[in-house]
Amino acid sequence: MSRDLRIRAGTLSARISEDQLRDIRVCGIPVLDAVYVAVRDAGWGTIPGKFLDYRTEQQGGTTHLSFLMRHVAGDIDFRWRGRIVARHSEVRFEMEGVADAEFRACRIGFCLLHPLDLTGCRVTVETPGGSVDGEFPERISPVQIFEDITAMTYDVAPGTGISVRLDGDLFETEDHRNWTDAGWKTYCTPLRNGFPFTVHKGQQVRQSVVIAAHGPTPTPPVADDGVAEAVITTESAGLLPDIGFGAAPAAEPVPAHISELRPAHIVVELDLAGEWQSALEHAAAQATAPGRCPGRLADRAWRRS
Repeated sequence: MSRDLRIRAGTLSARISEDQLRDIRVCGIPVLDAVYVAVRDAGWGTIPGKFLDYRTEQQGGTTHLSFLMRHVAGDIDFRWRGRIVARHSEVRFEMEGVADAEFRACRIGFCLLHPLDLTGCRVTVETPGGSVDGEFPERISPVQIFEDITAMTYDVAPGTGISVRLDGDLFETEDHRNWTDAGWKTYCTPLRNGFPFTVHKGQQVRQSVVIAAHGPTPTPPVADDGVAEAVITTESAGLLPDIGFGAAPAAEPVPAHISELRPAHIVVELDLAGEWQSALEHAAAQATAPGRCPGRLADRAWRRS
């Protein structure tokens, strides 16, 4: 049975890929890149899941999907039932999980990825303390953009957008560009609560994400009987930014062909609580090797807060 299908609920469309919702759009405009359940161990490693069951049914304009996942690695043993229902311009994604062992983890539950196209988009966030207005910022934010989220609403075009209701935990939004990803992530369990945390055997996790579209009904497409025309000019459209690479792990050399690409810099992520000096020295050697970086060594120390 295919685990990749396109679904539509009124003006809302999405792709179900394995156990994730991806490429979520309203009237054809991207509103979310992905909605998925993450299981992260005590060191923030992602524990992949294995399908134990997968069932899908489509009747009329309604899609029902149910599956069972199990994540096992080291002392981690966690399973959850996922349910996705799409109908009437709404998609509901539920998860009900239980721990089959006691273990330490940094995150268990839903994550939502917001596309970079939302830069500058105004957002209304519902929290236990009331509504908060903000936006997806143009400049990279080093701190959480929104906190204690129970719902959020934003438009991607005049009068067209989504509202997202989040149940089962409090959520917050971070700027994922800090980790070189294009966009923002809304995730469960505020980091200020501390991590890693202990998950007890038999402990249950229940969460849901409900995405509802608002906007005009799309008009039928007009037949294209014209010819597309492409124009190539020699005029400059702008300057490309400096492009570099992340440093390889310690003792792992940079591939020789990287020199041909002539990166502008090499970025190294340092854990200041560990042996960071050797990692920095290794990255500096990579960057200053003959023919490697015509520009500079960019050494940035990042600590996950």
